[in-house]
Amino acid sequence: MTKHRLIIGADLSGSRPEICYYDKTTKQSAALPMKIGNYNVTLTELFEKSAGDEESSRTVADLFREVFRTFGIEEIPREIVGMTVTFPKVDAKMVRMIRRAFELLEIPRSRTYVQDYSESFYSYMAYQKKELWNRGAALFAFEKNRVQFFRFASGTARHSLLIRVGSLDPCDLPQDPEQKDHTFAEYVRSSIGDGIYSSVFITGEGFDESWADESKRILCARGRRVFTEDSVFVKGACNAARERFDEKKLTGVKCLSDSIVPYNIGMDMIVGGKMAYYPLITGGSHWYNTTCDCEFLLGSKKELEFQVSGVETGGRYSAVMKLDGLPDRPGGTTRLRLHMEFTGERVCTAEVTDLGFGELFPASGKTWKEELGDVR
Repeated sequence: MTKHRLIIGADLSGSRPEICYYDKTTKQSAALPMKIGNYNVTLTELFEKSAGDEESSRTVADLFREVFRTFGIEEIPREIVGMTVTFPKVDAKMVRMIRRAFELLEIPRSRTYVQDYSESFYSYMAYQKKELWNRGAALFAFEKNRVQFFRFASGTARHSLLIRVGSLDPCDLPQDPEQKDHTFAEYVRSSIGDGIYSSVFITGEGFDESWADESKRILCARGRRVFTEDSVFVKGACNAARERFDEKKLTGVKCLSDSIVPYNIGMDMIVGGKMAYYPLITGGSHWYNTTCDCEFLLGSKKELEFQVSGVETGGRYSAVMKLDGLPDRPGGTTRLRLHMEFTGERVCTAEVTDLGFGELFPASGKTWKEELGDVR
């Protein structure tokens, strides 16, 4: 029996979770609502019944097992090549929950990824023809009487194609059709205005041309092409998995969003007998996936100087971290351990531990911790 070789995207929105697969063997793909048996899943209810992170992770793992069975998957770790899960908004707690669910499914972490709706919109558009996004693209995502705007803009930076994606706060729409049309029309005006876009997409449940007379005139103004498309975010998640774990179509393309680290952090160190820049944090990854761990010998100064440079702007500046209370030792006889991680979208925390230098200069046990702060 032929085994599957599936690349999967999953949209774990609370009210209408979906799954999209791409079969590497047959080249077939499809997006479907998540179901257990013949019943659609509502994750909001499932999460509300969970007592905490571990139980939530088990709930998600059990859900995926049931869904995978409908695809005829028998050996999950072998038959799933890669998988991306997308949420409206991602935080560190959610990432931990999903990673634990993958552990329970025995899917290696190297074959899994988590991203928010903005990047899933990027992944969806980046796999479309260039004429649909070369002057920018817009998306209005409906969920019943709520709509949210997403924007995709392209440019260049340092010989690379740079894509910036973002979103506005969602807008609640009235029940009355005439008022709904007017409120949505105002939201369209405030989001895309008179801008020139290669395409405008509408997705989700809630939009109906029967009430959208004023809205349609504004959407289609200036020759903008408007499309309705189902399952944009889950298709984008599947595209992201295809790109990351298989196809590599977007080499040389950089995506920036609110969840992407927009700068590089490094230090000048002596490497191979010469002073050189040593990278610690490389921009372009999600803040909740970005960490650094290393050990090195300190020179004569009781401080660390980090070099920070913007991915998009190229601007640079230095951030100095004082190591007050570090024992007096000759230069090159203090070994330090450095751990860096992001505790928020734009806050990087550096933690330094004194490891000493063998029996000659024992470790003091001192630890220093500092936030580099917002480095826009």
